[in-house]
Amino acid sequence: MGIDTEPLAHYALRILWKGSVHMWRTLKGQKGSVDLGFQEPICRYLIGDTGFPDGVYVVVTACSAFSTVLKIFVTALNALYCAPFGKTCSLLTTVL
Repeated sequence: MGIDTEPLAHYALRILWKGSVHMWRTLKGQKGSVDLGFQEPICRYLIGDTGFPDGVYVVVTACSAFSTVLKIFVTALNALYCAPFGKTCSLLTTVL
């Protein structure tokens, strides 16, 4: 497609990293944070000290059909969250 994926991956990791170093408050006032498990390697990549960190994956999908996007989402959902636990996730949609 001719899309330079490096800036997309950098942008996505920058957003995730910023979210992981921030202390978040819930609606009930509880505090919590997001643990990426790769904060240091991602930080070093973002400031240009190292290349893209090992063990980190960024998936970027460009589709023109909404139904294709949903199929890709459900496939990724199954692979990441459902299959390891012997489950299958599904999403029922109607495209008008």
